[in-house]
Amino acid sequence: MMGFAQGIDICYGSTKNDRNVVFFQDGTYRDYRIGGIIEEVLRDEVVSLITKDTREIMVSVPKEEFSSGKRIPAPIFQILEDFSVRKAPAAGALFRTSLYEAVLHTMIREKNGETEGSFSIECYEYFLDRFMTFAGFVEALAANNSGEADEEVSRVAELFENWAEGFCDQSPGQCGELCEPGKVPVYTYRVIGWLQLLLLEYSRIRRQNKLIKFCANCGRIFVPQKRVDAIYCDQPSPQDPQRACNEIGAQIRRRNKRNGDGAEHEHHNRICRLHNMVRRARERGDGKDLIEYYKKKIDAEMVRYEAMKTK
Repeated sequence: MMGFAQGIDICYGSTKNDRNVVFFQDGTYRDYRIGGIIEEVLRDEVVSLITKDTREIMVSVPKEEFSSGKRIPAPIFQILEDFSVRKAPAAGALFRTSLYEAVLHTMIREKNGETEGSFSIECYEYFLDRFMTFAGFVEALAANNSGEADEEVSRVAELFENWAEGFCDQSPGQCGELCEPGKVPVYTYRVIGWLQLLLLEYSRIRRQNKLIKFCANCGRIFVPQKRVDAIYCDQPSPQDPQRACNEIGAQIRRRNKRNGDGAEHEHHNRICRLHNMVRRARERGDGKDLIEYYKKKIDAEMVRYEAMKTK
């Protein structure tokens, strides 16, 4: 039936810079940074495909399309194509296996006389429930780590962490090996479901002392790679796609703060004026004494500003 419950195989830490390799069933593979698969799966356009677009197509596909011996019903195949092998291959592969699980589960329930609604709706709801459980846990962890969680969300994050505790403290069993072209065989972990992916990824993230967070500029899920206290992701910003959030996020935050705070605005004007004085003095070839005078003014302004912030 359909023949697409394949999943992905992940080899953790098998390349330089401690990156992970995902092997796909067609023989291709791709490098992911730590937490990168979760970042890919929860991108806005991918979530839209997995939820909204999938529902619209699922309800239009007759049950016979799933059991007639075809590998993939044409409308579902179009969703897989929309994921784009280049842009979201891991998300597409897990979508494929999760949909297979949902169809199989619904067929068994129907055979046992346990279904209540239409085949397509029951299938979709089972599929969606699994994905949203995964997404809910990730978002709760991100909110907790970003200081945005209320009491209820913190409880959800704690629930997942307690559930994952035993798994994260152990090394998952080796479950097969693949041979990367031109290299020696490597041990891999077969992943066929959303929660299984989260457990493996979360274990890896925690072992590397990293965190799942929300970007303070664009709101995306991300895993800081260099500094655990980073608040901006390194993806293209909504304000300027040519620049990443971690390039312009701090500038935007400072500008917004100045616009709403008279003291901040005054400090910004003073410090910019003094730096311009230093620049112009150098361009004119003025003596070192004058340049040093302006620099002392800058230092004095910074002392005044820090004292103002303390108050």
